[in-house]
Amino acid sequence: MFKKEQLAFKSLNDGILKAFQYCFRFLRHGRKKTFMLGLSTSIIREFLIDSRNYPVETVQNLCSSNMADELNYKIRSVQIDVQAEDESAGYIRKYLGNEGIKSFGGSRWWLYRNSPLKSWWFKRRRTAQHLPKNEKVIFYVHGGAHYLSTVRTNAYHIQKHTSALGVRTFAPEIRLAPQFPAPCSLHDILSSYLYLIRNHDPKNIIFIGDSSGASLLISLLVLMRDCNIPLPAGTVLNSPWVDLTHSLPSILDDSSTDYIPPEGFHHRASRCWPVANADSLFASTTSSMKNLTKEELTTMISERMQHQMDKIKSSLPAFRKFGKENGRISFRNPQDRLDSKFFYTFPFQIQFYAPNHLLTHPVISPLFTENLGGLPPTLVLGGASERLRDEVIYLAHKMANDVYNGEKTKVQLELYDSCCHVVTALPFVSEAHIMARRMANFSYWCLKQEDNSFISRNKHITGELSHPLNEMVRLRISCDGKVRPMEPESEMSSLRISREALGTIQVEALRRWLDVNLDILSKDGVKVAKLFADFKHAEIHDYLEKPDFFVQEGENPPISALVANSKIQTQDSSRNRCFENCI
Repeated sequence: MFKKEQLAFKSLNDGILKAFQYCFRFLRHGRKKTFMLGLSTSIIREFLIDSRNYPVETVQNLCSSNMADELNYKIRSVQIDVQAEDESAGYIRKYLGNEGIKSFGGSRWWLYRNSPLKSWWFKRRRTAQHLPKNEKVIFYVHGGAHYLSTVRTNAYHIQKHTSALGVRTFAPEIRLAPQFPAPCSLHDILSSYLYLIRNHDPKNIIFIGDSSGASLLISLLVLMRDCNIPLPAGTVLNSPWVDLTHSLPSILDDSSTDYIPPEGFHHRASRCWPVANADSLFASTTSSMKNLTKEELTTMISERMQHQMDKIKSSLPAFRKFGKENGRISFRNPQDRLDSKFFYTFPFQIQFYAPNHLLTHPVISPLFTENLGGLPPTLVLGGASERLRDEVIYLAHKMANDVYNGEKTKVQLELYDSCCHVVTALPFVSEAHIMARRMANFSYWCLKQEDNSFISRNKHITGELSHPLNEMVRLRISCDGKVRPMEPESEMSSLRISREALGTIQVEALRRWLDVNLDILSKDGVKVAKLFADFKHAEIHDYLEKPDFFVQEGENPPISALVANSKIQTQDSSRNRCFENCI
């Protein structure tokens, strides 16, 4: 049996067995939770935990399976042309500015791709063949923690929204981290949007995104607003993951209420992961390392890595104590009790999407965007029992309160009782159908504000809101779809966090991550050292073939992109090239 089939079978088996345990736990504590919701949550949770025993490439391969219902939906791809990509790159450079470009490692490396950029059209087969002149379109960006899943894997999810609103959906195929870290995926979705609006009025377009995809849409909307690119009619953000520092309290909530693991995402060693901190492991000069053999270089890196791991292990008791005190590590004003250069000397990257020092950048974590006003009407949804609940709540209130050029963003916030992260992705779950229908109804309302003649093919939605959107609407939705007002802002702990605490690392969250990471490295440490020694030796001795975009002047790509996309040639081929150049 192949690795990915073993992973799928084990996760399904473990998930079903543990579903009963979790569901009975909810009943014992008096919480309402349907069995199908508990079963689905349990299976995904076990999959994410079991996936730690496999390399990231194996898990990505499994999560790229085609889940499309091609019997009832017509699905076709279109290639996004170079003109749209170049135009998109220009806007991103303008938005980032010189300092931002420097922070992300250059202005061109993120243009490299190993396959053409394409987007996918989704349409129900039984709908009319001719397309109206003012056709309405969903622009959908899928989630997956920035490193998992594809459009065709999310097809079930996308088809649900296509059917619920009764329009076609356009979904870009984004590049995934760690092979293609930020801002690669932002470039992909902006290129796809610019391609789309050539033939579709932006006011006929609705943005929908889930999890990391919703985060990308916020970054895209702010860029479009600041660069005067036409905005869509409205936006739906489903469980947006907007704080990659995990500085809000709900990330530490009881893990049995959500499928996101409390320890974060981890995988066994491979060429792509874990990603080394270059400043930490390769501190020696190139000239001094050039005299080392590959074996000596492996030993040097292994010893440095082990030294840093031992240092971290010795700090774990203090971490546990500090974590119980709700301690935090700040990027801006490091605590005296902790190493002020912790995230620069830490031997490995924590998040797949970006290096540690970029986690508070607004493109990476949109929660830290200076101003979220002046955006299209937005529906922000989340599960009341998900780990990202506080991020969802904080983001919605920030969007509603910020003012940009005299304009606020109209926001409706909905929290769904007992629901997990992105519940709409779960099959056979009644709460998912309720949420999808409400998302479609809000989208319908947004489109009708721009075109009152629009009539959705779905007769089960009206396009009328239960509460006028003149000011922020805050609602809680029960498991059976009943709506009630949300408690006052003063009673919500997520809104009482100080501005200084935002973007800091909760020590307890980091300690949980370290426990699993150190366990994996204890098994794979030698392999990791050898992989990076092979890479560094090839780079020093000029038999590492890098993509052309990576070697242009001023380009300094993140090491995850370099390692994943460079090819290690034989040393003989390097000598032959040198000989040919001499001739």
